[in-house]
Amino acid sequence: MQELLDSQKKKLTERNDALEAMVKALKEETMATTMALSTRIEELEGELALC
Repeated sequence: MQELLDSQKKKLTERNDALEAMVKALKEETMATTMALSTRIEELEGELALC
């Protein structure tokens, strides 16, 4: 019985680790996209001011 519990715990831990890695990657991607969009918005605001 303990072996089954240990096995399930290991599987859940591995899944949790994988999910945490995915969340971290998504957060980093979101931050990069946000920064790029912020820069582009500033550029467009500058162009609009010239018009």
